[in-house]
Amino acid sequence: MQNRTPQANPNNGHGADHRHQAWVTTGATRVTTGVTTGVTTGVTTGVITGVTTGATRVTTGVTAGVITGVTTGATKARKHGGSMATNLVTVTPAKQQRTATGQAERHKKEIMHTLKDAVRRMFPNVHKWTYFKPPVHFNRVPYRPQTIDGTDVIVAVPATQMSDVREDESQQRVHSVLSAMFAGRSEVMVVMFELDFDNYLNNAENLCRVEERNTERRPSGNDAFAPSEGSAAVGYGGEQPRVTSLPSKDDPGGATAVAMSLPDLSVFTRPRDLPNDLQRGRFDILILHRDLGIIILEVKAIGDAFSLSRDMQSISGQYDAIRRKVERSVRQLDKEEAVVRQLVGDIVDVTSLPVTKALVLPNVERRTVQAALMQDPQLVQRVCQCLATPSLEDALDLCIFRDSLPPIGQSVIVSNELIEKLHCDWWLKVTDKAKTRPACMDDELYESLVARFCGPATTQNVTVAHSTRADVTTLHQAVLQTSRCFSQPVLTSEQVDVLRSQWTLVYLTGPPATGKTLMLTLKARDWARRGQPVFIVSLWEGSESVSRLIYRKVSEDHEHVHLLVSKHPQCSDIIDELKSYLDTQRLQHPTRRPSPHSTPARPSPHSTPARPSPHSTPARPGNQQAVHTANGVDDNSRDPPLHRREKLCLVMDEAPWFFTAFVSRLEHALGRESFELWAASSFPGWRPQAFREVVLTQAQRCPPVVVMEMQKGHAYSAFTRQPYTSLDAGVLAGMPSPTDGPPVKRVQHGQHEGGRVTDVWDCRQCGQEVATFLTQDLQIGRDKEDALRFSDVIISGYLPDLVCVRLSERSAEFLEADSNGDCTPLHGWLDNRRTSSGFLRGLEDGGVQLDIFTKGPCQSEKLAVPSDTNCVQIAEPESILGLERAVVVVIGTTDVRRTYPRYVDPWFDVMSVCTSQLVVVGEMEATVEKMFGSLHV
Repeated sequence: MQNRTPQANPNNGHGADHRHQAWVTTGATRVTTGVTTGVTTGVTTGVITGVTTGATRVTTGVTAGVITGVTTGATKARKHGGSMATNLVTVTPAKQQRTATGQAERHKKEIMHTLKDAVRRMFPNVHKWTYFKPPVHFNRVPYRPQTIDGTDVIVAVPATQMSDVREDESQQRVHSVLSAMFAGRSEVMVVMFELDFDNYLNNAENLCRVEERNTERRPSGNDAFAPSEGSAAVGYGGEQPRVTSLPSKDDPGGATAVAMSLPDLSVFTRPRDLPNDLQRGRFDILILHRDLGIIILEVKAIGDAFSLSRDMQSISGQYDAIRRKVERSVRQLDKEEAVVRQLVGDIVDVTSLPVTKALVLPNVERRTVQAALMQDPQLVQRVCQCLATPSLEDALDLCIFRDSLPPIGQSVIVSNELIEKLHCDWWLKVTDKAKTRPACMDDELYESLVARFCGPATTQNVTVAHSTRADVTTLHQAVLQTSRCFSQPVLTSEQVDVLRSQWTLVYLTGPPATGKTLMLTLKARDWARRGQPVFIVSLWEGSESVSRLIYRKVSEDHEHVHLLVSKHPQCSDIIDELKSYLDTQRLQHPTRRPSPHSTPARPSPHSTPARPSPHSTPARPGNQQAVHTANGVDDNSRDPPLHRREKLCLVMDEAPWFFTAFVSRLEHALGRESFELWAASSFPGWRPQAFREVVLTQAQRCPPVVVMEMQKGHAYSAFTRQPYTSLDAGVLAGMPSPTDGPPVKRVQHGQHEGGRVTDVWDCRQCGQEVATFLTQDLQIGRDKEDALRFSDVIISGYLPDLVCVRLSERSAEFLEADSNGDCTPLHGWLDNRRTSSGFLRGLEDGGVQLDIFTKGPCQSEKLAVPSDTNCVQIAEPESILGLERAVVVVIGTTDVRRTYPRYVDPWFDVMSVCTSQLVVVGEMEATVEKMFGSLHV
């Protein structure tokens, strides 16, 4: 082989240097190209991926691109140029981990900031007061949708699972007594009922909506996950973007779909991250206390008196059942403590967090539980270990028993003695127990705990309003849901049977809020659906508003519906109108007139009323739906049936004291066979003898809290009205009330500092306090979907003569209507009277607009169907009979110079209008006693 000798190069001395420089240049170029290409590719890929899957992948893409570009460039530089690669920086996996951890911590802080802001708005005095979540307890009431003559209603049926009724009833009594005990004490805490583990930090959408509202209030804020108006936002990793409709300036209805990012709640420890045995469960009662830490209560409904199982009929069987329940409760308490400590372990040292546990056995006495546990020493040791007490006596001191709770089925009956007993026998001992443990609680930690467990990201849905699931956290949400529960068309099976009957003359009686107006409305709809002429008749001023309400509900879907309002003291105008209509119909159908050989249909005005039929049903006083028959009409009449357009169908709500005389004149003018009449009144003594009497005594349109307040008035016992069904009757029958309702708000006139005003109506501070409660606590008037309106509030009670007009003649009332039927009240006069009342001035100081109602057709129409949602209505008691409002403010005053009719009570009848929140202003009970001393029947 021939050897090749390299030829000499003229620049042989510099050839190697040029080649080395070329390699270096090429290496540097490739480094630059690698970095640029890598970064560009990484950023592009990261952005595209981030837009698709979230902001986390943007960070990942940028980081990966930089690392890839730098690494590739460094490799090529090392390969071609040697030492230049040593000057490049490489990102290590440890640094990536630190970066991701820092981003997660920042994201967690941003979420906590939003949660705390929301909690401060939901609970304005979170560092001063006690709050309950939910503020009221809702029962699981079994309902069955049903159609009655073309109208959809809801029928209450007995529960098939009495265990649900027992649990709800036990929770209701505990909720009621705890609310009453902490109402007047300076305990700073939040009490949560029935919180499922899965509810903890489970609602990212709700949190995003809260932050969106905050962004509207703070446009310059640095929001982590709130999209700008009408724009798309990129979310954090872990949660997929959700397409939703958001309002914008160009699209106020929110029809434009945008990608709305959801906050990544996975940065927190949630139950789904715990071991399998801790992922599912429920806190019966969880208390977050500012000074005592966390208190966990386990409620067990065992040993109740209204549904004992067969194995509990003996003492030994009852003891065995108690031990089983206690053993299960101990295991659950240990589990709940472990869950709590792991959920909050990132913000507090779990070893220093005080956690107190206790049992609640609402249906068993303490001595019974003690006797049952003493038979099992191992169980006693387990109980003492769980509750961290040295002896069984000390452990039982931390528990709540039947001895310290209201009777079964009577959760609204909470006496002061009972409250004091529970406070001394239980709460003081719990306090002493918690103080012996190391304290780590401060304002910051307490607010963080409340933000996590009670903030918008933790939703606690309860069953309300016919199996509807709703999140009830604040008082205004509870008031709204309670009003929906008691505004539904709910009937009992007995009421359904009455509506489906063929009775022509029916007299519904019973105390207010028992469903009489609802039944009349349904019956009128049935008649109208069949094409019969329906007349809604008002015989006196107290029935005008409710008659207009019935007319509005029936006439909106049916024809042949008429409203007749009497303008004459003897109601002769009503009879003339009906007679004229009937004569016109008979002229159009002459072949359907009664036979001349038929029995005379018009009795003499001096004739004796017919005697009851021997086959009539005997009276059953006190029965929930007792039906009395006193029908003197022969069902086998020889008269041929009239044409259905000749048969008048009359509905009369709030029948007055002269109803019997009116019916007698009506029969004399028209004939008894010419009309069907259904009437309702709270007074059973006003029933004509020929009418079937249906007695309704179960309160269906008012919560039990309001019913209990109504029964405090003298009218409940002084007037001849039917008593309400006992509170425990529904529980024992498996049909409890949907809820007891929010507690009564009391404004004590005599407790205002420096007040020298003797009359509530002249007290400006009372008006300001009521306005604060309406606008802040109940959040009335706020532009939200779940907010009450000012038209849902009505003020009535003892109103001075200066406020409500009393005209001497009923015919003068119609002077307030102009030629077009529009209402033109004397606004100047009303303004002068408004400024003369300190209470009204106080309401206006708090931003509450007022609408004072006088008597007249236009005024009663506006009362029946409010047209202005921005005004609170003020009206006399006799003007609101039969109506319904979510919030009712009852005014009490020492001025009793006004004389109300015996059939109108400014305490009893006004409160019956309330379907949810009752507000009592002044010393009402003393006023009632003073008034009824002279008006006692």
